[in-house]
Amino acid sequence: MLKYFNFILLLFLWSCFHDTRTDIHSISKDVYTLSSSQGQQILKRSDSSLYTKTKKFWEPQRKNYCGVCSLTIAGNTLNNTKTINQDNFFEHKVAEEVISPAMVSRMGMTLRELKEASQRILPKFHIEAFYAHHAGLDLFRQQIKSLTQDTQIIVNFSRQSLSGDGMRSGHFSLLTSYDPETGRVLILEVQGSRESFWVQDKDLYYAMLAEDPVSKIPRGWLRLTKE
Repeated sequence: MLKYFNFILLLFLWSCFHDTRTDIHSISKDVYTLSSSQGQQILKRSDSSLYTKTKKFWEPQRKNYCGVCSLTIAGNTLNNTKTINQDNFFEHKVAEEVISPAMVSRMGMTLRELKEASQRILPKFHIEAFYAHHAGLDLFRQQIKSLTQDTQIIVNFSRQSLSGDGMRSGHFSLLTSYDPETGRVLILEVQGSRESFWVQDKDLYYAMLAEDPVSKIPRGWLRLTKE
């Protein structure tokens, strides 16, 4: 009887403290593409000024260059001029000190690498990296609610997590609007074959909790602001 009681107690404790992150990534999230009727309705009532400004500097990513492309668009938007491209991105000692173009083409970038690259490319801007498991959902919500045209947020998340297929590969894109009525954020997609979309802030946050197979830690976001 005592052994049975101990087994039940252990099972209860395991259920209380079990890491549920895997379960989070196996549930399909509710995503609205920007061109859908729901997506257009949200766009009409939300503040889309940052999206409109950022879209002017949009360009499609090259293969595995989602991080490079996202920072290129963000930097050009903040500078209000097209001075950065996916070639000169690797100047300013990015290729020598952070990561080479060949390595990015093969494996992409981590959040840490993108931050280090951005500090070399955009030295006049204040740049912070936030890892989802440390920063928390409350801080993420606080920052997206205070978006301005002098701010850019690049999110690093798992597409598979949003579709409920796990958390394997990661992706970078730009967060360009927030709708307080639904709690959804607008992701400006950098991959040319995919459409921009609205997703719940908490679901995007969960997708940023997905572990990066290279760094072995969860993903997060990069926040760039003018000094």
